Amino acid sequence: MLSSMNSKIKLLSKMVNSEIIKKIYPAVDHIVVGLYKNPFNFRSKNDDVLEFEIYLNNPDIVDEDSMYENYVDPHYMVDYHIKKLLSYVGLEDIEALSFVVYGADGKQITFWNDK
Repeated sequence: MLSSMNSKIKLLSKMVNSEIIKKIYPAVDHIVVGLYKNPFNFRSKNDDVLEFEIYLNNPDIVDEDSMYENYVDPHYMVDYHIKKLLSYVGLEDIEALSFVVYGADGKQITFWNDK
């Protein structure tokens, strides 16, 4: 099962780093997809959490205000666009999603988790 899950994560990673996302959000350089277990899950029997590390390529984006001014909305990107892709790779049962956004300089801009 682990091998199957690794394959699904690799496929999802390829999808989120393709033109599917980059056409909508050109400021996104790349996205790293991770999966971990949430030991504090009280909502459901599935304790998997998908985490997205979103790296931006626009040096003008240095904080949340400039992020939204440059049309980067990570909440909508993950909760709408990326969530739609989960069923294509067999990960639709994962309920908890989280993200961290890093600027072009590598500094963290914002984060959010659904844990």
